[in-house]
Amino acid sequence: MDKHVLAKAGSDVEQQPPEVPVVVVVDVPPPPPVDTELQPEPVVLIDVPPHPRHSLELPMLVLAFCLTAAIDVAIQSVQNRKQYPLTFHLVCLMMVFALASIIVAKYAQQNYPNGARVLENVGVLFGITSFFFAITMSFPIWLTIISWLIYALSLVAILACNYPKSLFS
Repeated sequence: MDKHVLAKAGSDVEQQPPEVPVVVVVDVPPPPPVDTELQPEPVVLIDVPPHPRHSLELPMLVLAFCLTAAIDVAIQSVQNRKQYPLTFHLVCLMMVFALASIIVAKYAQQNYPNGARVLENVGVLFGITSFFFAITMSFPIWLTIISWLIYALSLVAILACNYPKSLFS
């Protein structure tokens, strides 16, 4: 009986197919639907004319010149108690106009942008003019004339480049 059981058991072992590893397939859920509200809108390029960039570099340079010159004038007038020439007083007056115009333009810009732009340009003009006066004060007459000719040609060039716009563009 033992032989039969063993033979039966041996034949059962021999007749069984080899074991195959079991692979479990897990069902993966599909990705959630794409929400179109969260997707960025496609970028549409529109041809926009360029806006003129408001530059404060030149007015700030004029302010720095005026303030530096004002300190120098104050120190000189305290040290020397003499009467200065008329051109010296004109330089000081133009620096006052330049400083006042630029400061008023800065604070009027929000309510009056066009007027502020004009005032700022007037302030820059007064500052540059006072610079030319201050520089040419000690020049000989022929160098003063050349300097003021350069000043006048610069103003003409600025006006020609800005008014009328259709002249060069």
